Amino acid sequence: MKLMEEMADDVTILEAYGRLDSTTAKEFGDRLAALVQAGRNAIVVDLKDIAYIRSAGFAHSSLPIGPRPRNKASSRCVE
Repeated sequence: MKLMEEMADDVTILEAYGRLDSTTAKEFGDRLAALVQAGRNAIVVDLKDIAYIRSAGFAHSSLPIGPRPRNKASSRCVE
């Protein structure tokens, strides 16, 4: 997997290329975790160039996947 990172205003865009599966999920999760730990709180993950994705790969990532409290004032969706 190849990961490219760029900034647009205050938004970090993380572009992923290749495959996202159990062998690449840790790298992907580690990069996202590092962005969050660095204080980047507006992150867009662009998966349009992922050729293959397997949900089982997320079980091997360091992402805290699951329910979490939401602050409606800070939640937003950008299309």
